[in-house]
Amino acid sequence: MEPIYLQIASQLRAELSGYETGDYLPGELPLAKRFGVNRHTVRQALEVLAQEGYVLRVQGKGTQVLEAPLRYLMVEQSSYSNWFNTEGHASEARL
Repeated sequence: MEPIYLQIASQLRAELSGYETGDYLPGELPLAKRFGVNRHTVRQALEVLAQEGYVLRVQGKGTQVLEAPLRYLMVEQSSYSNWFNTEGHASEARL
């Protein structure tokens, strides 16, 4: 069975689509109450999302939702700039 903090992280990750970039998630205490766990467990779940690039933890302000991270699979003969362009982003090289 998956640890509770990972289950909470999965639930929160699924809910991120309901937030705009720059929005703040509810605080640790309301989330702890919602999930019926202690604050430390919620903190671990939020740290997982921060490490994955979904949120930014700002001391004294809260947990801010970031733009969805780009996922790029590194394989032999891969070209990041080509993939980036096919995803609808502009890229250029400057010296």
